[in-house]
Amino acid sequence: MGTPGKKTFSSKPESSLRPLGCRAFTLVELLVVIAIIGVLVALLLPAVQAAREAARRTQCLNNLKQIGLTFQLHADTQEIFPTGGKGIWSKRTTDGSRPSERRFGDRGRPNSARNQNWGWAYQILPYLEQQALWESKVDIVTATPVPAYFCPSRGSIRVHSFDGRADRAQIDYAGNAGASELGSQSYAQYGDAQDGVVIRITLGQTGNPYDNFSPPIVPSRQIEDGLTNTLMVAEKNINAARLSGNQGNDDAGYVEGWDHDTIRWGHFQPTPDSQDSTEDTPIPVLGSFGSSHTGGFNAAFCDGSVRSITHDVDLEVFRRVSSRNDDLVYDANDL
Repeated sequence: MGTPGKKTFSSKPESSLRPLGCRAFTLVELLVVIAIIGVLVALLLPAVQAAREAARRTQCLNNLKQIGLTFQLHADTQEIFPTGGKGIWSKRTTDGSRPSERRFGDRGRPNSARNQNWGWAYQILPYLEQQALWESKVDIVTATPVPAYFCPSRGSIRVHSFDGRADRAQIDYAGNAGASELGSQSYAQYGDAQDGVVIRITLGQTGNPYDNFSPPIVPSRQIEDGLTNTLMVAEKNINAARLSGNQGNDDAGYVEGWDHDTIRWGHFQPTPDSQDSTEDTPIPVLGSFGSSHTGGFNAAFCDGSVRSITHDVDLEVFRRVSSRNDDLVYDANDL
């Protein structure tokens, strides 16, 4: 028995004082644990990535739902769907009611769809709660991105300039110009309002035999195949490896009139985004719908509904979906 007030020490080795059953990991056991953790991470990572992509796809569908609603509101207010505008790098048209803004090249209040050179994505801004942007000076409008115009699967919002011009905010969605083969094969611009929903307008005939224009589309009369059965706006194909630079179908921005930036054709097979930064986009692909999503792309129909369409959809079926007046039926399950 020890002396009171003094510490006593055991003569037993320190290792013998550990609780029974407690011992250090061996190197082999540690490596096994690390390997198990690695396997679990490898199993969970694809599931996490799939969940994130599912969320991005849902957000993309929500964007198209908003766009589809604005088309309906536009039709309720003006009795027509927004148009595809006039043409490449056109100036915004106004009513001339305000003093000339020489620096910006236009004056007055912007014209509505019937007489607006800029395309559908500009025309619907007031219905997206972007009235102030719609009325802003040209360089402000062209450079200001609209969040609802970007698919999150492609990453960040894009604003860039082309050939020394002012900054242009881009867009990931395009209006359906139809499935007609009439048009310019050199630039993959087909349709020219023969059977599309978002049609081309002109403020004066051009003399070009391909420029066959029709009045703006009145949905209640001219969507003869039915609003539910006719494509209105969908994701467009681009080269995802060139998002930070310019490419022929992603350079002039969301305000652009009748061009690949804002218009696509059901005449072409929908195509997944290219991932090759060294590849030039083939002419037919310039005019095609598509996306960065795995397997398919999202679309809004003329009744405001949204759904996904596979990239490998039968082309004949897709042409029927893209034409507003071919009187041909299709099975929605084939999309």
